[in-house]
Amino acid sequence: MKYYLFIIFSLFLGFANSQEINYTEQDPLPREPESLSLTSFPDDIYFIAKKDFHLKSTPNNFGRKLEMILKGTKIKPLDSIGAFYLLCQKGNCGYAHKNFLQYSEKVVRNKNKK
Repeated sequence: MKYYLFIIFSLFLGFANSQEINYTEQDPLPREPESLSLTSFPDDIYFIAKKDFHLKSTPNNFGRKLEMILKGTKIKPLDSIGAFYLLCQKGNCGYAHKNFLQYSEKVVRNKNKK
């Protein structure tokens, strides 16, 4: 009995997957979201490396080492995932823990004194 149910279920899945999907202008093609990030960094925000560290291939401390970042290097964040920032240096993009970075922001403030 289980064997017959398995065959019927398999045939149904094969039929369901073979159906062609016709998109119209009212139903645009599904797209990936532009950014899965919860944080968007403005152009005037940079980080400065507190000490020498390596960019990692994954947002944890166990990833493969990609690029060495030297102390004092100014680097722009692209994204943040938990306590890690996605950074790019010399064409290599990787993750760094927030403890390795010092926040630096160039802010132009308009002071209106009355």
